Amino acid sequence: MATKTKTIVVTGAAGFVGGHLVNEFSGRGYRVIAADLQSDTLDRYAQLPNVVLRAGDLTDLNYCSDLISGADGVVHCAGASRVSSAVNAPLNALKSTVLASGNLFETIRQQGDKWLVVTSTREVENNAVAAGNSSALADLYGICKFTVEQLARSFCLEAGIPLVICRLSDVYGSQRDHANKLLPIFLMRSLVGDPLEIRDTATKYCFTHIDDVIAGIAGAVKQLEDGQIRFQLRKIWGERWITAPELAQLIKEISVSESRHVISPMAPGAQFSASLDKDTLWDFSETISLEEGLKRMSNFQS
Repeated sequence: MATKTKTIVVTGAAGFVGGHLVNEFSGRGYRVIAADLQSDTLDRYAQLPNVVLRAGDLTDLNYCSDLISGADGVVHCAGASRVSSAVNAPLNALKSTVLASGNLFETIRQQGDKWLVVTSTREVENNAVAAGNSSALADLYGICKFTVEQLARSFCLEAGIPLVICRLSDVYGSQRDHANKLLPIFLMRSLVGDPLEIRDTATKYCFTHIDDVIAGIAGAVKQLEDGQIRFQLRKIWGERWITAPELAQLIKEISVSESRHVISPMAPGAQFSASLDKDTLWDFSETISLEEGLKRMSNFQS
């Protein structure tokens, strides 16, 4: 008897992480339903085997119901993807992240017999967000993602829906990345010898290569399919923290650039708590160092 092909829904499939997951799961032989608001961007996956494109709005309950019907599991990447996107369009961030997620989770709860992976962010560990005493719109992204985590637990765990939350940090390493993020900006300007403007010297970043992120999420899916876990929190980032000046210097060294630093001071960045979550934690093991990731990016952008 032939084995039934498993079906995975990937929301936010037109995004950076979601798009790589569509490629990954398609390559592994899954039937992939690629869902996103942006129908034109989804077209890039039209030629992939076993990929079904489903453009639509997760705030529409009927769309949610049709989208996940018959699926074995959902990897939820949709919603605001950066601090700046939430600051620039706060109401849209609330709608596309919190309301859309609530609709999706309720639909999963009603249909049952599925597992769920939710991508989140290190920003939920921002001291102000974690302590519940935010006083800046810059915290909205973390607040939205923290709320989504709590909604996922509330809707899924009591109903017996297996759940993995994957917190990500400063993902990089592909030409699909947003060109106006710090690392791609520094790299592109370094390759052509332009000055590297540094506006924040205090904030520390923890960059994680997209290949490590995809491996971490795909590993979670495999464990969920095998029934090994009911709930798990995966913090998918390493132990190396780096400031913008340190990153600029590293990029200059790797790209052998004559670019110079230009410091334009601004307010200090967010501070993050070092406390561990009380839930089951998954130990992340970085396989691609920042130096190796930057070398790869330098090669395909030069």
